[in-house]
Amino acid sequence: MVFSLLVGLVLAAGCHSAADNRQAVAAPPGPLLIANPAVLDLGTLQHGESREGTVEIANPTDKAVAIMELETDCSCLKVVLDAEVIPPRGSVAARVVVDMREEREFTGRLGIPVRGYGTPDAKAFGFQVTVLVELSQARRGDAHE
Repeated sequence: MVFSLLVGLVLAAGCHSAADNRQAVAAPPGPLLIANPAVLDLGTLQHGESREGTVEIANPTDKAVAIMELETDCSCLKVVLDAEVIPPRGSVAARVVVDMREEREFTGRLGIPVRGYGTPDAKAFGFQVTVLVELSQARRGDAHE
């Protein structure tokens, strides 16, 4: 009887440990990297203009992180990383370019999110680009005539 009780405790301890491991593996990962600034304000642009800025993507972890995919919500925004793999405790620059030559009809404030993924479901970082788009002086003159 004592033997069966001890075996039951060992099995229960083994199951509890396995359950803890499954829970740790199944937990959704959060962003691994830090974007600085978290919001890049590129100021005011007129139609036909472009503007660029830089965001630093830092890796505070002890492991290299590969960026497999970059995603934005506007075709007017392009993001280019200096490197696709960010070393442990290192950083890379992300060059951000907003080009309003193709978006001729839009005016107003834009807030465009940028997301970087280490794998298709694991967001590694995110930041936002803001810009105010106005009509060019020539188009304003045409609108008043």
